[in-house]
Amino acid sequence: MFTVNVSLASTAEYSSNAAESIKDLNPNAADILITSVITSMVTDLGVVSPTASGLLTFYDGEMLPKKYKNTIFMALHGSWNRTRKSGYKILAAHFDDQGELIGYEDFITGWLQREGTKETVLGRPANVFQMQDGSLLISDDKANAIFRVSY
Repeated sequence: MFTVNVSLASTAEYSSNAAESIKDLNPNAADILITSVITSMVTDLGVVSPTASGLLTFYDGEMLPKKYKNTIFMALHGSWNRTRKSGYKILAAHFDDQGELIGYEDFITGWLQREGTKETVLGRPANVFQMQDGSLLISDDKANAIFRVSY
């Protein structure tokens, strides 16, 4: 397990840097097309700046259901200066055995509550970290908490 610090604010600038960082950290991960991931997240999911995207965590644990093996988890810290807030969740990007991107999903939501036009921010996920037992830790710097995800 390793993480690479990537911002979605400028896809062109950061995606090539992230791809090179991944190759430096783990040559076996070269098949994961990080440029494709970041570009697709920006366009397909409507992840727009500023969501203050955090670190990417590549999950290789055994605790979560099998569909999460080789998944990238990303903390979207949340936009504080937008008219309509975005982010405030954990995304999961799934890959097949050849490293090809096959889809995305919201993994954890709930930090941003909407009731009509009223928006309430309950927390701001900042990072996802995989523990040795395969569980995930999620830091929340608004709630000053660390959440553990296990299955």
